[in-house]
Amino acid sequence: MIRTDLIFSASAFSLRLRPRGNVTETRLLCTPQFVDPAERECIRNLLRRQDGDFLFYDAGANIGAYTYWVLAGAGERARVTAFEANPAIAARLRENLARNGFDHVRVHEVALTTKPGRLRFHVDPDNLGESGILSGEENGGDGEEGVLEVPGEPLAPYLESEVRAPDLLKIDIEGAEAEVLAAAFAATAREKRPLRILAEFKQDDAHRHLHAILKQAGYSLEQDFGLNRMYRR
Repeated sequence: MIRTDLIFSASAFSLRLRPRGNVTETRLLCTPQFVDPAERECIRNLLRRQDGDFLFYDAGANIGAYTYWVLAGAGERARVTAFEANPAIAARLRENLARNGFDHVRVHEVALTTKPGRLRFHVDPDNLGESGILSGEENGGDGEEGVLEVPGEPLAPYLESEVRAPDLLKIDIEGAEAEVLAAAFAATAREKRPLRILAEFKQDDAHRHLHAILKQAGYSLEQDFGLNRMYRR
């Protein structure tokens, strides 16, 4: 377990971290002050400016660093829905939430995709945070080492079930962001779409496509953090 005041703004959370094989947990354990500091400050500013509940979606939650940053800033005002497809990581997320009494956080052990179904999921043993859904080209026969079958679900039904739009969606799902969000926008009323989207951004075709999809859906770039971008509608 670790002291977490450097990570979570002096909140006394008790987390059990297993850094072997997961870069996110290694960074949180060894160099927490360097884990997305600009993004953390942006979230703190959003929380300071908003009264009432803060509705947060954490897509590709990993062990929940962003979830804890929101919980640290919003306290009982935080309403969090987390998505994590990797069963081992989802179990760690649930364990730490229970350890801290956050029974109200909803954790969905699913991969976000364009339509419901069973999907083939590759577990990266060197960095569990970079595990992801196999593409059609990557799908081979059954029984490959490190390949699991996981449930896949679209984002739209979750958004439509809310009374209002999420205040923030953080999405980091290993290159599938564009197709998942495009499907969600097509099936979700505009007033239920997230007010802000924080997305991983790399200089590649997939993420340039993501930028185009967000722009077409009425989002504008609000902040560029380098590895992540904040969009606002």
